[in-house]
Amino acid sequence: MRGKVNALSVMLLITLLITSCSIKSVDINSIVTQESEQVQVAQKTTVTNNGINYSNKQDESQITKSLSYSIVNESYTDKDISIRYPQVTGIDDSKKEEKINKLLKFEALVPLDDDLSSTEGYDLSMDIDYEVTWKSENLLSVQYKGFSYSDEAAYPLDLFYTINVDIKYGKKVGLSDVIKLDTRFVHIFREHLAKNIQDDVVKSYFLERTSSEELLKYLNGADSSFEISNFAFSYFTKDSLGISLAALHGTGDHNEFELKYQDVKEFLNTENEVWKEFALEKNRK
Repeated sequence: MRGKVNALSVMLLITLLITSCSIKSVDINSIVTQESEQVQVAQKTTVTNNGINYSNKQDESQITKSLSYSIVNESYTDKDISIRYPQVTGIDDSKKEEKINKLLKFEALVPLDDDLSSTEGYDLSMDIDYEVTWKSENLLSVQYKGFSYSDEAAYPLDLFYTINVDIKYGKKVGLSDVIKLDTRFVHIFREHLAKNIQDDVVKSYFLERTSSEELLKYLNGADSSFEISNFAFSYFTKDSLGISLAALHGTGDHNEFELKYQDVKEFLNTENEVWKEFALEKNRK
């Protein structure tokens, strides 16, 4: 796997190229190098320093209810790099707990090189925190967000990426695992974008300069730890599925869109057990 720190400076150049395009149609994949596939540009975010930063998207009662596991804070630091991430404790199966914690840590550190022993040779600053948007007996959804800055860059990169973990089976859950991604879903998603995007530049970028075929490709590559695509991530809240897409630097580097589960229920892959806890089956037609 290629080192991801070098890709930060490459992504800065790519962002400048995207921003400089105005009317001409832009295919993101056509200007992204193999190196730049390793790092996600993301929306500017205020980073907290208190470790866990629960989102108000989930009811407090849901967060604090008794579960078979707890979340503790861990962090990775090296020079000007600070990355905070969650770890679970209290799961009866110690091997599964270890597997889940490895997933959570790996995803948190994915912007760095695989060999995390040193950042020597890189004048890099990075500050990343995490936010839990859904925590339940069977599913944990986590956002990692913050910024990175290199002395080779003209401005900081805002980072946003996520991980969804199936607690029952100790494995990662991606967008394609829970949603039947096809042209019909893309059509519904584009309608959602048209209705909810207020910024004309952002709307033009996603609806005019990004084709349905490109959008479907990005969604199919979502949640891939930057191995397939660095353009899309997903997360869960109490009543909505969140989808994050990379965007122009001038518009925040990424945008999040939340679709109500009920509005996309026909596309839910109900064979995946994570949907059972959202009690949606009884509402399906």
